[in-house]
Amino acid sequence: MSKLKHTPGRWNIKTEIFNDRNHPVLSIECGDVAIAHVFCNDQSDDGMDEANARLIAAAPEMLEMLNTVAEGMNTVADNAPYWTKEQIVEHAMQIQSLVCELEAKAEGQEEND
Repeated sequence: MSKLKHTPGRWNIKTEIFNDRNHPVLSIECGDVAIAHVFCNDQSDDGMDEANARLIAAAPEMLEMLNTVAEGMNTVADNAPYWTKEQIVEHAMQIQSLVCELEAKAEGQEEND
């Protein structure tokens, strides 16, 4: 795993910024640090702007989950010759669960949806 190169911490979405047309701009921030801005499109109300902001804000958590999945896959690969079929299936199911959690995070779904 490479050294952390992004702003560490939880990224949050704030909607207090407005552009020159007085339309909301979603700000993705970590504490007092601005990470990104999503300029809301006044042409549609399909939730795409909010979904884009949620995806960006979830990036650090998704990266952490991907690293965990990769570690899990390495564990299975390293130990498969010594494990029973049941142990391999158990670990594969844990990895599958993490992948599903990652997918839900990317889609903006809460853990208790």
